[in-house]
Amino acid sequence: MQDHYNRMELEDAKFILDHAEKQLKDTLDTNTLIIGRLTTLVTITTALLIGLMGYAVTRVDTHSPKDCLFITAVSGIFYLYIPATLIVVNFMSKKYALPGSEPKDFFVDQTFADQNKPYLKAIYCNEVIEYQKRIKYNKKKNNRRWNLFNIALILILLSPLALYLIYTLVTPLS
Repeated sequence: MQDHYNRMELEDAKFILDHAEKQLKDTLDTNTLIIGRLTTLVTITTALLIGLMGYAVTRVDTHSPKDCLFITAVSGIFYLYIPATLIVVNFMSKKYALPGSEPKDFFVDQTFADQNKPYLKAIYCNEVIEYQKRIKYNKKKNNRRWNLFNIALILILLSPLALYLIYTLVTPLS
């Protein structure tokens, strides 16, 4: 790093910082995209859960609790709780690393240790290093959230098949 620092001009450091800030902003935009898709998924899952719950209540009132359609509906409710739980976990407040730094972060001894270094260039370089840490942190968080989203989405897409299989398995029992 020291070799790069010595060869770098102030404009170079500013250019790198600008691009690091764009990358960090992209990780925050990805978070917004995840939230939007989770909102859609939670709407679908909630509708399915409410529908199955209403059907199960109506069915148990008019038929035996051993009725295969009632058992299928209740099993479907339990099945959909899995993706619903993944969605809720994904919605929980997530702390993201944001652009910018507090003023107190600029006044560290390391930045001002060498009297021959231009302070602004040192600050830019320090911010670039910090932005890289934040980008890595946010990408890791986004990847985990995408994985949870994808699992929940697949489970919801498979729910008709799961309901059919449950119905097929419990039909001989009733």
